[in-house]
Amino acid sequence: MSGPPMSSGHVNGHTDTQSFLGGLESQLEGFRRSEAERDALVQEVIHKYAELQQQYHNKSEDYENELASRRMWQAQARNFERSLQTTNMGLEANGFVLALIDGDGAIFHDYLYKAGMDGGADAAQKLYTQIRTHVAECYPDRNTSGYDIMVQIFYNMEGLSHKLKSLGVFKNPNEMAPFARAFSLNKSLFSFIDVGSGKERADHKVRETLRLFLPNMQCKHVIFGGCHDNGYLPTLDPYKRDQNTAPRISLLETLPIQPGFTQLGFKVVQFPTVFRSDPLPDRQSFASPVVQNAAAFQPKPVLPTRTNSAATGGVSVSPAATPVLAQAAAVKTVTPQSSSDTTGGASSWATVGKGAPKTINVATKKAPARKCILLNAFDERIDAVLPRTDQAAAARLSERVRNKKVCNNYHLNGKCEAGKYCDYDHGERLSPGEQLVLKHRARTRSCPDRGACRDFDCTNGHVCPYGQECYNDKCWFEEVHDVDTVSHLHMLLVFSRLSAETNCLLQKVISRLFEDGEQEWIRGRIGH
Repeated sequence: MSGPPMSSGHVNGHTDTQSFLGGLESQLEGFRRSEAERDALVQEVIHKYAELQQQYHNKSEDYENELASRRMWQAQARNFERSLQTTNMGLEANGFVLALIDGDGAIFHDYLYKAGMDGGADAAQKLYTQIRTHVAECYPDRNTSGYDIMVQIFYNMEGLSHKLKSLGVFKNPNEMAPFARAFSLNKSLFSFIDVGSGKERADHKVRETLRLFLPNMQCKHVIFGGCHDNGYLPTLDPYKRDQNTAPRISLLETLPIQPGFTQLGFKVVQFPTVFRSDPLPDRQSFASPVVQNAAAFQPKPVLPTRTNSAATGGVSVSPAATPVLAQAAAVKTVTPQSSSDTTGGASSWATVGKGAPKTINVATKKAPARKCILLNAFDERIDAVLPRTDQAAAARLSERVRNKKVCNNYHLNGKCEAGKYCDYDHGERLSPGEQLVLKHRARTRSCPDRGACRDFDCTNGHVCPYGQECYNDKCWFEEVHDVDTVSHLHMLLVFSRLSAETNCLLQKVISRLFEDGEQEWIRGRIGH
C-alpha cells in the first residue's frame, strides 16, 4: 500500500534549508580561516615586539655602559690633567742648571789661587753670578731666578798644585786644598772634585755626568767646559741634531776653543772674570841670581849627555856645559867636566870652567845595605839616575819577553808575593845587565802614588826623566813634570869655587829615607 504523494512545496522547502545550512558552514569555515590568520598575525606581532623589546633592552644597557665609561674617562682625564699641571709646576720649581767643567782646561786667575780660602769663595761667587746671567739671557721668556746652579769641576789636585807652585802662584802645593775646600763650601751645589792623576779619569767623569743629567728634564741647561780637548767632540756631536737638546747646551770657552766645537752650532760663552784665557806657562819667568865666584863660568847651557863607564857601569856626564836650576841663591850655570853616578863607591868631581883645572876627589863611604829611597826638599820621592844599558843585554831581554813578560818584583827585588800564581814569568833570574834594562823599562810606567810613594820595593817611576823638557803629549808623568829634581841634578854635577852659603844650601836639597825611618841628607852622591 503506498502512502500519499508529497507535495512539491514540501520538497522545495527542504532543499532551501540545506542550501542555507551549507552556506552557513561555508561562511563559518571562512571565519575559521580568518581567525587562524588573525591569530598567526597576532602571534607574529607579539614575537616581533618581543624581539624589539630585547633589542631595546640591549641598547639601553649599552648606552648606560657607554655613559658610565665616558664619565669615568672624563674623570680620569681631569685627574691626569691636574697631575700633569702639578708635575710641570714641580719640574719648573725644581729646575737646575749644570756647569760641567774639565779642570785641565779651565784655570782660575792667579790672584784667586793666591788668595787661598778667600780666593776659593770669591771664585765660586763670581762663577755663580756669571752662570745666572748667562742662563737669564738664554731664556728671556722664563723666570730663571728659581733655578739652582750646580757646578762640578773635575781636576787633578796634585798635578795642578805642583804646577802652580812651580810658577810661583803657590809657595807650597798644599795651598791648593784650602782654595778647593772654600770653593765647594761657598755654594751648596758647587763641587771641586779631585779625580787624581791621569787624563782619562777627568774625561770619563765629565762624559758620564753629562750622559746622566742631560736627559733629565729638570736640568734646564748645561754649560760644558771642555772645549780645549777634541776628545769630547764625539760625545757632543749627537746632540747637535736634537732640536730639544741642542738649545739647552752652551760651550764654555776658557782656553782658545778648538775649531771642531764651533761647528757644533751650540752657544758659546766666556767667563773672563773667573777663568784665564791663556794656558799656564811651562815655567816661571824670572832672572836667577848668579853665585859669587861662579860668574865667570856661564857658557851656553846644554843638556848633559851620558856614556857608559866600563869600570863602574855608571853614567859619565860629557864635558858640555850643563844647566843647573837651583832654588834661591843657587848657581845659574855650572860647566862640569865629568861626573860618575855610583852605587856607593867613590865620586869623582871634575874641573869647572876653562881656567886652570882644579880637581877635587872626595872619597865617600860605601852605601849601606839598607833599603832607601830618595826625597827632594819637599819630601817628594824622586828616582836615582840609572846607568845606561848594554845593547846586548837589551836584546837578550827582548828575546826572552817575546812570548811572556817577566815579573818585575821577582827579577828586581828577588821576591814575588803572587808566587806560582803570578801571571808573569819567573824562571831563571836575569843577569845584572838584563836587570838594568828591566829597571829602565819599569821606570817608564808611573807609580800611582807618585811623590808620596814610600814603598822601598817599588819598581815604577816617580818622576819623568825629562822633567820640564818633556814634550810627549801622552807622557805617563805629565802631572809631575814640575816636581823638584834640581837637587837631583846637583848630585850629578861638580861644584867648585862655591860660596859657603851656596854650599850649605846644596847639602839639604836631597835626602835618603831608610826603612827604619832614618833620614840622611846627602852631599855629593845619589846612588842607592
